[in-house]
Amino acid sequence: MSANEKTEQNSGAPAAATPDVDSLKELTPKALVANLNAAAQTAKETKDYMTYATLLDVYLEYSYKEFTDEEKESVLKALLDILNSDDELVYAISWDVPSRVLPFLRTDLYDFSVGIGSSRGLTTVMEIFKVLADKGNLKELVVKCLEELDKLQFEPLAEGDTRPEVVVERFFELKFAALYGLLVNSIKNAKARYPSRFLIAATTGLLSFLVDRVESFSVRTTSFVLRRFYLFVREYSPAPPDDGEVPENEDALQDKILKKFLIDTFALGLQTHCLKWGQKLLLQLRKGVAFDADPEKRESSYYTGQYSIDFAEVIEKLSQLAEPLKIDVDTEFKALVEKVINEEAESDDDEKTATEDDPKADDEWGLDGDSEAPDTLHDEGIFILATAVRFNNRQNPEILKLTFPELIKVTKHFIMGSNQDPGEGSVGLYDALSFWSLWATRTLTSEQVQTQVPKDVFISYVQMLMYLAESTDDPSQEQLLFSIIARLLGLHTLKTRIDYLLDTAEFCPYPKVREATIKLLAQALAKHEIKITLVPTATSTSSTDELTEAASNLSIEESKVPTYAFTAEQITRVSNAALEQLSEIESLGAEGVCAGILGPDFKVLLALICFLAEISKTVAIEAITKSNELTERCLKYLSVVDALLAARTQSEGAAAKDGEEDDKQKEETKQIEMRKQLLLTALSGLELEEVGTSK
Repeated sequence: MSANEKTEQNSGAPAAATPDVDSLKELTPKALVANLNAAAQTAKETKDYMTYATLLDVYLEYSYKEFTDEEKESVLKALLDILNSDDELVYAISWDVPSRVLPFLRTDLYDFSVGIGSSRGLTTVMEIFKVLADKGNLKELVVKCLEELDKLQFEPLAEGDTRPEVVVERFFELKFAALYGLLVNSIKNAKARYPSRFLIAATTGLLSFLVDRVESFSVRTTSFVLRRFYLFVREYSPAPPDDGEVPENEDALQDKILKKFLIDTFALGLQTHCLKWGQKLLLQLRKGVAFDADPEKRESSYYTGQYSIDFAEVIEKLSQLAEPLKIDVDTEFKALVEKVINEEAESDDDEKTATEDDPKADDEWGLDGDSEAPDTLHDEGIFILATAVRFNNRQNPEILKLTFPELIKVTKHFIMGSNQDPGEGSVGLYDALSFWSLWATRTLTSEQVQTQVPKDVFISYVQMLMYLAESTDDPSQEQLLFSIIARLLGLHTLKTRIDYLLDTAEFCPYPKVREATIKLLAQALAKHEIKITLVPTATSTSSTDELTEAASNLSIEESKVPTYAFTAEQITRVSNAALEQLSEIESLGAEGVCAGILGPDFKVLLALICFLAEISKTVAIEAITKSNELTERCLKYLSVVDALLAARTQSEGAAAKDGEEDDKQKEETKQIEMRKQLLLTALSGLELEEVGTSK
């Protein structure tokens, strides 16, 4: 008789103590099930449920690690039968079951290509959770669900597992859905005198789960989780207490908790993904459908992928919950704007509450204490909710309005108050700010821009839009923001525009913004006739190539179109900025030539040289200070680039002969060659002519 057969034969009674490793190795699935059944009967007779819970822990852990999917299912079905047959046992061990059963939702073979119902074990786990919610200790189950949610993480596929990576996300979502279902059903079945205590524990735990993981969520996973948040609010309906008496203010308190949960969901749920409200509005405006009453006609002006469509749908559904929760979005929005306008100059960065930063606030779920809900709502949440409502409802222009001065103050409130570097803030918040920057300025006139706010306030707003542009990796978002910047600057005086762009081109620490600024500056110059000539004075014996002396002798030649006087000092600043940018690239040395020419600093250098070439069309070339030095150093740098290209050509040729071509390196080489040619073209605009001649 084999060892396994002996074990099965002697499995009529459970072991008195926890089985050791060797005895577990002898257990077949059938023997393990027999032991579980026998131990359940003993627990029922002796009321020693703790011992049974310990045995269940060991057996389920071993089953998950050692058995096949089919064998695991047989164990789960046996457990389900045991739980269905003994309500007292379910109540006693309900704390222990979820954490041991949850791992079984991840199987070795299932890849989600077919329905969940075809996967061994998955539906059985869901049935076990249903039994727990119907017959278990509901208070313990609520706390247990929140603890398990707090521990839930993405589990990478094992080495050699050929299933697609998306399977990792799907199993995570499946476990979340199971815990969510158990949590919701437990709350629904709990006949508590103070259901607000369960509600605040659940909403706090769900928000904590979200804020800790949202940065790692894909668009699809974010939509999946937020859809459950939507269902949580929409379907919340606690069971009445046994005596039917609900304490005074309990209903009002639950309403406040749900309102806060919804607003916090908007603030936290859009941290890393957004709806691209601004880009969509821009396309709608261009196609003349922005104010069409038919939303489908508005949406036909752009196309997004299915996951983005799902995300947009769930955000719209969440925004529609405002009405049943009696949230007057327009009133809340006006209150937010009024608060921002009236707040004192001192920043309240350090006054952020624990609720804003960490919804859990502490490690206790507070089921036994008094329930409280704050009277104030999350600023970001209100702002993003208002944006969603404004985007989806265009028919009433009298609600959800921002004047240009209000827009500037609200933008400052969120950007300056965050104290974050570009790229670290909420993507959803920045998307909302971008939307309002277009919505509130789309009809502004030049007179309004120049009279409604002081120039320094106007400049600070343009700088904040530049910050938003630096904060995004989305090219269409950058294009939107730089388009708004160009339009606003175009509505101000030419001097303000050129002065601001020059300062930004020289001093801004962000390469992407500097490059775009220089291009905007070149566009501004192309639209205006700008002339600078060197005029001899009474001391005409002075050397005209000494710009320190010549600067005082510059005169502006009037034109029929708006003109701007470029001073020699300003041109020198641009030339020096180009030389400094080149020095940054040169400092990388021969080893870093590839990173240098492919990096953002090179794009800034190229933009600066192109700008200087643009100036040289209307300015005597000697006014472009240090153009000779700049040209010579650039050519010297390009000789290093040529050496790199030659070496790469040789190595790529050898690799091709051996059949080991590196496609990534070949593409990189093409990019280097292209950028080299662009720089040579830009330098051709700086060729020196005889001193005294003008173009």
